[in-house]
Amino acid sequence: SHHHKPAARGEDRNKSGMASQEELEQLGLVPGALVWGQLGKNWWPARVAWVEKAPAAVKSAEKPETALIHWFDSWDEVSKAPSKWAYGWLPFNKIREFEGAFQELCKRNRSKIFIDSVNHALKLVPDFKPDWLEEHGPGHAQDGGEKAPQKKKKEAGE
Repeated sequence: SHHHKPAARGEDRNKSGMASQEELEQLGLVPGALVWGQLGKNWWPARVAWVEKAPAAVKSAEKPETALIHWFDSWDEVSKAPSKWAYGWLPFNKIREFEGAFQELCKRNRSKIFIDSVNHALKLVPDFKPDWLEEHGPGHAQDGGEKAPQKKKKEAGE
């Protein structure tokens, strides 16, 4: 691995080699920032998480040179409950800028769960309006395709 700032090792890091706040800020990895995170071969929308809101088991899993992110799994149910978010500690090379890499990464996955995740992420950056929204944004064909059908009210006289 490459050490570009050997001089700063002392103050810049705590003893375990964990990324410091300054380092994360330089990389744009501040809590609340939208990013793409790599899982296996796939890139998914994610957000840099607030370490202090994460459960203890998540905090204790920190690895050197990583940032804590959360995915948008089951976001409708858990968005207000940080203890239930799906967290991951990702090395910096598995994190990309959300808006900067959007055009490249949004086309690689057509699954409904991916499209839902991207839509959740985009709601958090209302000023970012990629063309992708015209095809896949809320209110399009895939919307409601897999939801349980509404029970029809009984017709009078049934």
